[in-house]
Amino acid sequence: MKYRLLKQLANLLNTRHGLATCVALLLSTASIVSIPTGAFAQRVLLNGSFEDGAPPLDGSGNYTNSCTSPRVVLSGGWGAYVVADDVLGWETAATFTTDICSPGTPVTYPVIEFSKKPEFAPSSPQDGSHYIELNSSQPSGVTQSICVQNGEEIGYSFWHRSTQSTGDPEIVQMIVGGTVIATSTDAPEGVWNNIAGTTTYTGPSGLVTFQFLATSPAGGVDGNLLDNISLTLVPYFQFESGAWANSETVGSPSGPSIIIDGTVPAGGMTVPITIDASSTATEGVDFTYTNTITIPEGSYSNTAFPVSFTILRDDLAEADETIVFKIGDLGS
Repeated sequence: MKYRLLKQLANLLNTRHGLATCVALLLSTASIVSIPTGAFAQRVLLNGSFEDGAPPLDGSGNYTNSCTSPRVVLSGGWGAYVVADDVLGWETAATFTTDICSPGTPVTYPVIEFSKKPEFAPSSPQDGSHYIELNSSQPSGVTQSICVQNGEEIGYSFWHRSTQSTGDPEIVQMIVGGTVIATSTDAPEGVWNNIAGTTTYTGPSGLVTFQFLATSPAGGVDGNLLDNISLTLVPYFQFESGAWANSETVGSPSGPSIIIDGTVPAGGMTVPITIDASSTATEGVDFTYTNTITIPEGSYSNTAFPVSFTILRDDLAEADETIVFKIGDLGS
């Protein structure tokens, strides 16, 4: 006898923990979009300390040019221009044109400056081993798109520092969906300054652009060091796939998992797993399962947690039966 596990995505999420708004936005803004059953909604800011995609440092503690990922198309004692496509999560409007990786054929790359300021003490990152400079090839910013719902609270934190070299105020704005949420009015020279708080998002639900933008100095290639950015959003939950099947002879199969995207607060969360009335298999006769999944506190991006269940073998000649798992009420 074979059990077929059918998982209803339409009922996975309540109004507070929903994926539907971002999926709907994708469907409405493109003529052809292929969205898998386990569609991914980004609910955390990725790579906030710029460690993933950072180029390696040489024996002297400097960056060097490279035409393999992460591509470094210009470097020196000041730092490096790294192709933004190779830096996890981030996009930028800053560009640099060079033929270093295509001799004789100049190519314009979007670049993020990974900064080194040995002449300014202290020059160490606020977190990890790397930091960036927003006034790179030109004054610019870095962005990520994150799924947000109208009316929800967003927690934010970022660290900003002056280069001590421009002679002008060094100012960074955090902009969400085109609205300025926070401003570092002028970071202290040589000191990392933390800008943190909460805001209620009032724009339309969907994929929203989060930008960290250098607004002063308005010119030049020096200014506005940035590191250790984080956002706090309530998590979204969904099942990993739409259907799964296996024989009762497997016993404890590797079956369905829930996917979490977002930030779980201190103390963790308990996610209830229920069985839909449309199931044809009978709990306690055909299968047993654990009706909760415990998620420890932390930030998660497309992270899977398995549903624990066991198929009970009865050796009867029967038609296939189904278990329809659902995510229960997650509360407010």
